[in-house]
Amino acid sequence: MLGPYLQTGLQRGDRCVCVARPETGEALCDWLAERDVDVETARQTDRLVLHPGRDTEEDMEAMVHRIDQSARDENEPVVRWAGDGEWVLDRELSVHEMLRWEALYDRTAADLRMLALCQFNLSAFHSDVMMDALRTHPYCVMGEVVVPNPFHESPEAVRKDLSETDRTVDP
Repeated sequence: MLGPYLQTGLQRGDRCVCVARPETGEALCDWLAERDVDVETARQTDRLVLHPGRDTEEDMEAMVHRIDQSARDENEPVVRWAGDGEWVLDRELSVHEMLRWEALYDRTAADLRMLALCQFNLSAFHSDVMMDALRTHPYCVMGEVVVPNPFHESPEAVRKDLSETDRTVDP
């Protein structure tokens, strides 16, 4: 899912940011290069930014706002933000903290120059984590179609619920 999304962005000249495990980012670069995307130039010019994620919700928020401000300073209409949920497995961030971050992003997304696509591997996370992840996203991809997500809840409700039940959970 992330490959075609970022490939389209790079072909349009968008800045693309991908938060993922380093091995996922490198596999993505290989996939893009196989499709004649000049990955080296895209990375050197910050058109493609690979990032392993941050250790706190506050650090993730600061990173997003820094990238958004840079896009505004350069008068870029949009930054394509992509995330592979497995990045959290290499961090000290709990899954609940990551999901609270996702809900925070949902709350502020309308004010950002970012278009986001999040990907979660169904074999890497328990079903309750997947349901919580769905609660934080207003749309989901079903096959090749983007549809309104019937499980979406307000960011405030999700953050409150996750804070009340906060515990480090296994993915």
